[in-house]
Amino acid sequence: MGRRFHGQVFRHGFESDVFVQNGLVALYAKCGRIDRARAVFDGLGERTVVSWTSMILGYAQNGQPLEALRIFGLMRKLNVKPDWIVLVSVLKAYTDVEDLGQGTSVHGCLIKMGLQFEPDLLIALTAMYAKSGQVMAARSFFYQMQTPNVILWNAMISGYAKNGYANEAVELFQEMITTNCNNFN
Repeated sequence: MGRRFHGQVFRHGFESDVFVQNGLVALYAKCGRIDRARAVFDGLGERTVVSWTSMILGYAQNGQPLEALRIFGLMRKLNVKPDWIVLVSVLKAYTDVEDLGQGTSVHGCLIKMGLQFEPDLLIALTAMYAKSGQVMAARSFFYQMQTPNVILWNAMISGYAKNGYANEAVELFQEMITTNCNNFN
């Protein structure tokens, strides 16, 4: 269906519209067709933060964290200011490649940008620190979220479990069940 839509874009003369082009990059990336997303991205006349974000997100979500980080590096070289959405993907990529040092650099960047309380970034930070064994740091981010969602609970519980804190993992699981029994989002 997406390829048909792409054909209609050309048929109706919208191939140079930056909004439509960004939509195509996002469409292909979200559908796991990162090769097609990259082809559209490479042909863009004008790349916006949305274009870059779609590519970085696509690579990060499709198991290619190193390529996501490479694209992020290109984005930064061109002085495109990242938004919170791209930083979530970059944190995920650094988590996947287990590079806590670079992840903490991004953490510092998002603090400077005033984004440290953005819910999706709190989830990404919790997951990154928990996976790297920094469970106390992860727990501090966990408690900054007013209403933790199931993704945040899972990041913290699995962080405890993977780092030898079985009792804490069970206790947090019980807390999750008690406080959110009817409110998983």
